[in-house]
Amino acid sequence: MHMEYILVYFTAGYVHYYYNICESTGIRAVTECLARSTSPPTQERAQGLLFELFQGNPHYQSQVYKALIALMAASNTNAQRLSASTLRDIQPQMGVVSASIVDPVLSLLKTLDL
Repeated sequence: MHMEYILVYFTAGYVHYYYNICESTGIRAVTECLARSTSPPTQERAQGLLFELFQGNPHYQSQVYKALIALMAASNTNAQRLSASTLRDIQPQMGVVSASIVDPVLSLLKTLDL
């Protein structure tokens, strides 16, 4: 429940904190929140924050991108779906498609959870 309040705080437009979040272990913490949470609203806030961190910090885009790819292997099917959706949105900005995305996408396509 505490993580949800933190996510609400940071997704409320506090862009100047995005660099600090990325500089520390914030990307990992938000990714773990998305993977472990059972609350769809919390997961959606975490997804939104990862998207904002990607958009707001060109220096950390690669780290957010890799975290989203890793989420596609999560046991939480909603986290998989949300990460795939976010990757679809940010992939054009990345340019070259990472080879590490192929296996998680193929695994996700084999499931009935989409």
